[in-house]
Amino acid sequence: MWIVDRLEDTPTGTLAVCEREDGAMENVPLARFNYEPREGDCVQWQGEVLVFLPEQTRQRREKLQEKLRTLFGRREH
Repeated sequence: MWIVDRLEDTPTGTLAVCEREDGAMENVPLARFNYEPREGDCVQWQGEVLVFLPEQTRQRREKLQEKLRTLFGRREH
């Protein structure tokens, strides 16, 4: 599973900078995705394209939100 870290515009087109499982970063042209990627998406290679993993993305985002809540706490007004 890879994570879309960010999207970057380049002279040759937009690239998705993805974090691989080993932590290395890899630039992937948007044409290699079967959908329009967003930052934080979990993706996986299926043949020649990267496909969106909705359940893994949801779980990862929930974990990150919980970490932020733990780190910063909930502020009462």
